[in-house]
Amino acid sequence: MELLKECGGSLKENQKTQVYTSAGIFVIVFNCGIIASIESLFGAESLSQVYMHVTSLYEKHNDSLPCNFGYDDGCHLRRFAELRQGINARARHFWSTVGQYIFEDRFHWKNHKKSHSYCTSNCNPEKNSRIVGANTEICEQTFRWFSRHKYSVNCITPARFIFFLRIIAERHNEMILEQRQ
Repeated sequence: MELLKECGGSLKENQKTQVYTSAGIFVIVFNCGIIASIESLFGAESLSQVYMHVTSLYEKHNDSLPCNFGYDDGCHLRRFAELRQGINARARHFWSTVGQYIFEDRFHWKNHKKSHSYCTSNCNPEKNSRIVGANTEICEQTFRWFSRHKYSVNCITPARFIFFLRIIAERHNEMILEQRQ
């Protein structure tokens, strides 16, 4: 009788689905739209995780990356990097080559507290002559493209999730390069 209970119902009813969730992903996108890096976030997006991802990327590819780095919470990331510049040689090198050039992207700057003196004097994209004409909103535009795939990843494992994102990021980069030719 127990065997009949196990076999009863449809296959769909008998399958237990497990939805995997991620704390999110951290994506680095060049000004031209090329996706340079995708990393999983653990827990919630924190300055320490972002700092570690960015410093390791710059440590690996320092010669081929721009020294200006826009981020939606640029003033806090810049301050985080500034406070850690004395920890070791890696942190000092990051601060001198990239950290001091972190800025707030224009999309988030307009809703940012302009009364905060550190941010206003160090991270204002409108007063940064190094990024004139740069598309600082490229990450938001790229996330819009990524969002087309959000229903495709609802029930896949974390490893497949990041694998899938890297595959579509590669396709995205190919499309950007095709458009530029």
